[in-house]
Amino acid sequence: MGAAVRPVGLPALRPAAGARPAGAPGLPPPISGNDATQILAMPRVPAGPPGAGPVPPRTGPDLLLVAEGREHRFRHPMQITVGRRSDCTVVIGDPACSRVHGRIDPLPGGWTYTNLSNEGSYLDGRRVTTRKFDERIVLRLGHPVAGPELTLVPILSAAEEERRIARRRLGRRLAIIGAIAAALLLVAGLVGLALVVGRDGDGGGGDDGGKRAGGGTDVLEAAKAATVKITADSHLLDDPSRTGTYHGSGSIIRADGLILTNAHVAAPESPGLEEKYGSDLRIANPDYLLISLTDGMTDTNAPAAYRARVVEADGELDIAVVQIYADADGNDLDGALELPTVPIGSSGDLRAGDSVTVLGFPAVAGEGESITVTTGVVSTVLNDPDLGPRSELDTDARIAPGNSGGMAINADGELIGIPTSLFTDEGTTVTSGRIRSIDVVKDLIAKAEAETG
Repeated sequence: MGAAVRPVGLPALRPAAGARPAGAPGLPPPISGNDATQILAMPRVPAGPPGAGPVPPRTGPDLLLVAEGREHRFRHPMQITVGRRSDCTVVIGDPACSRVHGRIDPLPGGWTYTNLSNEGSYLDGRRVTTRKFDERIVLRLGHPVAGPELTLVPILSAAEEERRIARRRLGRRLAIIGAIAAALLLVAGLVGLALVVGRDGDGGGGDDGGKRAGGGTDVLEAAKAATVKITADSHLLDDPSRTGTYHGSGSIIRADGLILTNAHVAAPESPGLEEKYGSDLRIANPDYLLISLTDGMTDTNAPAAYRARVVEADGELDIAVVQIYADADGNDLDGALELPTVPIGSSGDLRAGDSVTVLGFPAVAGEGESITVTTGVVSTVLNDPDLGPRSELDTDARIAPGNSGGMAINADGELIGIPTSLFTDEGTTVTSGRIRSIDVVKDLIAKAEAETG
């Protein structure tokens, strides 16, 4: 795979400039040599502790936090903990609050709240695990009604706040206009439907409208539904005090929640990964993985719905198979799962120039909030010296950090590979995506399926 590099998917101690085109955030340092790869899980980098060096530049709004009648103001970026323990950034005395109840992390342009308590954090009566926010929210800690309130208010400049209010007013006006337009379109649609029904009644033929033959399911929509976002918390093996959150992607290959992804996403301590990508930053295996499904109406990822654990992982292949075993809060599942799946195809017949579509949750969609679909061709088929012939595919389809472990499908919607790394040619702006061929991981899949019944 070439020279060893710092992997993108680990919680870096500080942001660094990358080897890819200037201006791309969250990338590793420049790579020596012109045969270099980097893995693709995307971190959210925590702020350093007080006294750890120069204060990082502000990359989002400051935060006003109100708890038990007291106001606290924090500069962006800064990591904040909330709880009863005296060493928390914000100490709350109410016994409904846990010793360390929640954590607030900075994100570009906003903040995210993460619940750390078994009793839970609640927004409008609903339990939340992780919540990104860039405007005022009010949480209840420990109880949906009786818990102490925690008010979080991003502090925008006066001009920014005025623009936000103006956008809301415009949005309300557009909603009214949209409702009127929808009513008119409904009338027009009913007229059109009557004409179509009339033509069908005359025995007219036509194509399948982009549907899969016989199934009536749109190929791309089916693939989207089977693509999941995987999120995990971990820490540096050399410094457990440095924690962070990273995310990648996965593909549901069995309806009961068996998911295919990269080993560097699910099990970063897997033997073979360090030799493949280097040892600059080594992180611990997470306690569990959070699985978010795709909202079919908006293409965004829903809040994390499940927890999963590793069934099989191979660091040399950089592939792992994980199994859903609980809901997002760790509770037992209610009944058997019936999740959408992607059919597994074959990479053996692929040739340069064949079309490929890549799906996943890269950071280009804002911390992986929305599924991203990119298309391209198989640029070439590669023979990895350790993994054998046709074990890797090079593609010009755009792949970015966060795509790790997602899916690459052919025109029939079959899984033919797993986006795994980026190849960077030093001295140019050219990068290409590397996809692990599905055929070389089928034995690992079969082993995981046998273990999970």
